[in-house]
Amino acid sequence: MRFAPVVFLLIGLLPPGARAETYEGMLADPTTWPAEVEVRAITKGSVLQGDKITGAMLVGTGRKLTVLKLRPDGVVVRTGSVTVLLPVEKTTLVVDAPAAPDAAPAPAAAPAPAPVAVSAAAVNRPVAPAGNAAPTTIQRLLVGRLVHLEDGELKPYDVRKLSGVKFYGIMFSAGWCGPCREFAPHLLESYRSIKNIYPEFELVLVSNDRSPRDMLAYMRDENMPWPALKYSDIRQTDEITRLGGPGIPCLVLIDSEGRVLADSFNGSTYLGPDSVLDAAWRQLKKSRHG
Repeated sequence: MRFAPVVFLLIGLLPPGARAETYEGMLADPTTWPAEVEVRAITKGSVLQGDKITGAMLVGTGRKLTVLKLRPDGVVVRTGSVTVLLPVEKTTLVVDAPAAPDAAPAPAAAPAPAPVAVSAAAVNRPVAPAGNAAPTTIQRLLVGRLVHLEDGELKPYDVRKLSGVKFYGIMFSAGWCGPCREFAPHLLESYRSIKNIYPEFELVLVSNDRSPRDMLAYMRDENMPWPALKYSDIRQTDEITRLGGPGIPCLVLIDSEGRVLADSFNGSTYLGPDSVLDAAWRQLKKSRHG
């Protein structure tokens, strides 16, 4: 009897996957469930309210999340204040389970042009006004509500730079969001490529950060050349914020009058921001060339 506590401690130190030969075995024995699990590859999880799926979100590689329970269809974890159902094969819950490959992106109608290096001055150059055209719906909506990075600080953005902009990518994102951070370099590269060919496109950040300071730090870290909604105005700009889906990163493509042309979410199905970038290339090409 003296040695029983020692034996129990050693069992408790075994890796989660070693406690049961199969996931089915773990389901049958709640005492084998680990306190946390690590995400093996970036994956789409299902957002839960109770046992009902209400949306989707991306969860980044290497995230260590608290395990709430195991289900036949996956492992239920907590990330921040959100409950998410993850595929077992994308976690380290069973160590010998092969990670499922990421789904291949749907082929675009035409390949996007290769990224082109563009100077910051070229990216931020004002778009030439289209004659004496009246301000569009989105221009009027954003007057006095935009900021941009200048010398490492957030300064007011001159909405007149939006003259001639016909299409907007509304990017819902945050610095605390692992998948947002993973997507950020690709978004910057794609933005520069698009702007080099189509100055009638602009991106606008809608921050889901927890404070103005966090938003500034996020924009600095990722060297964002596009404007953002003022943190203090986010809740007062419902016409824009209502476009956001149930998870981030979420990119929405709209025209200058606010009509939605492409979305990272199709209902509760997560298509991802890459699908919207592909749609932006197609829409811009169609608009330019008919």
